[in-house]
Amino acid sequence: LSEERDVMTFHFLFMTRQQGREAIELYIQDVYPSRLRTLFTAKEAVDRALRFPWGDGTWREYDFTYTTLYRFFSKADPSKQNPDLLRHFYDLVDRTFRAAAVPETYLIPFLMRQIRHDVVTPDRRDQGQYRFTIQDALATLMFVQLTSRREVFMPDQTAATLEEFLNSLPTLNSDLKKGLFLLGALTERLLRVQGQERGSAPFWKSLKSLKMNATDLQGLLPKVRNKLEEYDRFGPGERSLFERASVYLARESTPWRLSVDELNFYFALGMGHFPRIAMYLYPQQKEGEA
Repeated sequence: LSEERDVMTFHFLFMTRQQGREAIELYIQDVYPSRLRTLFTAKEAVDRALRFPWGDGTWREYDFTYTTLYRFFSKADPSKQNPDLLRHFYDLVDRTFRAAAVPETYLIPFLMRQIRHDVVTPDRRDQGQYRFTIQDALATLMFVQLTSRREVFMPDQTAATLEEFLNSLPTLNSDLKKGLFLLGALTERLLRVQGQERGSAPFWKSLKSLKMNATDLQGLLPKVRNKLEEYDRFGPGERSLFERASVYLARESTPWRLSVDELNFYFALGMGHFPRIAMYLYPQQKEGEA
């Protein structure tokens, strides 16, 4: 349908079966083929930006669908079966079809609910499931942001430097967000080092279940550095990441004008994207060997 010319419109009806009857959840009218093309272009941009490097030099292709959106906007408690937030999900579907803007301040608390669930659930945290949840959270935010625009920005997959990579993610649109992102990546590095050295990562306790305030985050940077130095793993790559994070955070005037959810969200994004950042820190070796 997206390949047709704008000489027709389409109507989309979303229905569920409830106790033997069909209920209309959402009805979207007068959608042009060009709007469908925009949705697919936004998906392509997200998929390109979220390609994920494995340790063996290959890449995991990303595939965003509305199921990704459903994961964050269906349940208030991810461990429960009852999808009690479906009205939020259908509202977002409607907004993406209509190119209606959605504030980050509305989206991020939903995204953080699932991320926090994964980092406080021991088996999900220890198995690294939170990293994939963070990937999906960024994909959801990017897709909703991109579909509110008439022209979709296509990220550059050939970013030669770390700065170019940061600039290719449209959601990192301030020095504070970039600094938190890099701080999260450096913290993830420490967690992985602790996992290698001790078989566990006690530094998780310092992250306060990802409910840190600005003071907590400002004090975290030297703590991470000190711990890496204790393990004799504060090498050139870690030093570069530390210095870049310090510069970005120092540029931001205080007090930081982001909520606790927002601060921890951009920090978590860096944690989930450490393998991608490692490509710029350790270009001659695999991340696991760094």
